[in-house]
Amino acid sequence: MKKMSLLWLLGLLYACDSEEEVYLNVEIYTKEGELHSYLDPSKNKAQFIDFAIYDRDREALSDWSTQPIAEKNAIVKVPGWGNKQLFVAGRSEEGAVFWGASVPFQWPEDFKKKLRISIGRPNHIESNAGYQTPGDLSEFRFGASITSLPDGRVLVAGGYCQNDRPCNTMELFEPQTNDFRTLSVTLDVARAAHSATLLDDQTILFVGGTETPSKQAALLQLKDWSWKSIDFNGDTLFEHQAVSLPDGSVLLAGGLKSLLSNDGQAAYSTGVYRYLPESKSFETVAIGGQGDAVSGEGDSEGSFSRKQFTLLKLSDGAVAIGGVNQSNTPLKSCVLFQLNQGSLQTNWVENCLNSGRYAHAAVEDLEGDIVVIGGYKDGDRHEVGDFERLSIQGNALVNKGVQSLVNVGGELTADLLFDGSILLLGGRSAAGESKNAMRIMPQKEGEDSQHVENVHMGLYRSRYGHSTVRLPNYNLLILNGFHNLKPSKLVEQYFPEVRELIDCANNRCLKDFDERSER
Repeated sequence: MKKMSLLWLLGLLYACDSEEEVYLNVEIYTKEGELHSYLDPSKNKAQFIDFAIYDRDREALSDWSTQPIAEKNAIVKVPGWGNKQLFVAGRSEEGAVFWGASVPFQWPEDFKKKLRISIGRPNHIESNAGYQTPGDLSEFRFGASITSLPDGRVLVAGGYCQNDRPCNTMELFEPQTNDFRTLSVTLDVARAAHSATLLDDQTILFVGGTETPSKQAALLQLKDWSWKSIDFNGDTLFEHQAVSLPDGSVLLAGGLKSLLSNDGQAAYSTGVYRYLPESKSFETVAIGGQGDAVSGEGDSEGSFSRKQFTLLKLSDGAVAIGGVNQSNTPLKSCVLFQLNQGSLQTNWVENCLNSGRYAHAAVEDLEGDIVVIGGYKDGDRHEVGDFERLSIQGNALVNKGVQSLVNVGGELTADLLFDGSILLLGGRSAAGESKNAMRIMPQKEGEDSQHVENVHMGLYRSRYGHSTVRLPNYNLLILNGFHNLKPSKLVEQYFPEVRELIDCANNRCLKDFDERSER
């Protein structure tokens, strides 16, 4: 989303006890750098601009204030002090035309800063249309780690870069400027297919990857970008999964421990590990098997041998869903990891899925159910054309049913939006790569199934194996992955539907969404 031009300055006025006026400058940007394409009333486009201040301290939206398009300066009262966020909506008499939101700012401490807002059409995906601008990644890379930092910036680290070799470069997305920039600091070693997990103490735990599957583990200190090596005595790890747990520890599972074994096939890691921040050490997590039902899927009892599964953080632990095992069998089983007085207990749930699947997506919805979407059902990438809903009940997973889903394959992404819908992007199947963008809408009372609708404009290019990150302004950043079997450095953004934000102000869906997203 980039190279954007300054359109105008809007003055936000804070009513002080003194007669002095304090202003916050707001810069409004579009992808094309031309706001008139959204604002021409003669073409039934936006006739008004609506403003709202979201006060995160009060966890409520202020009243929306409307200014006619003809007004080049708007004066909006900022209610109270503290952490704020500005929302902007352009509308006609028929409804929303464009949407935008600022990153959070501190009022009035940040009043001297320019607040930048990138706007786009609601429920649309905007891209750079293939032009090489600073908004795209600086180099092609795949197998990179994508980490959302506490201040809203996004760190892209390592991956396979030039000549398909692991690299040690890092790029940082700045939400204030909507830019990526290459950092002068580098990774401790070149890494690809590794994991990078943000810890509570503002450090990032990097594990595995490198030129070959590795035990290499290190902490990156965000305050000064320095490195500290960590001893790790488990399997070498590559293409594994990692997730932070509610107690601040990190769970690592699955993936490969060797690219080649004695039979010429990749050797799967069978261990599960937990990183303990207080002692800066790793412990092995014991996995309890369930006899023949587990070994029937190709997993040995007491081991965890799978890749291309999903590892999802829960309120009391995490859950591993599906995947493919050493025998190339798509799995139906799940593993619950639940914290109990500091220890991590496991429960293997056989046949928690109706269909064995791998390279699928999974997300926890606002109701607390787990929605498992798409994936492959065999080695020829034939898609699993449905989604399943799982409910956690104690230490068990209950399948609440399956619904068919057209044009959804594997290696896609799924993200929960603040209106409760789930956004699906990209992927591929035996038929090829996908540009699809669609939303699974929340099920309404009295309905037997959930409605699926297309996003107004899909991805600019087909892509799979990509990543998505929710930005502080509620937009989704779409990056990484493959297009035409080659790594892509194209960056896109999804703009949510602004009318639904306004409509849900009273039931505080933003607050609910923020709490769910912190898991």
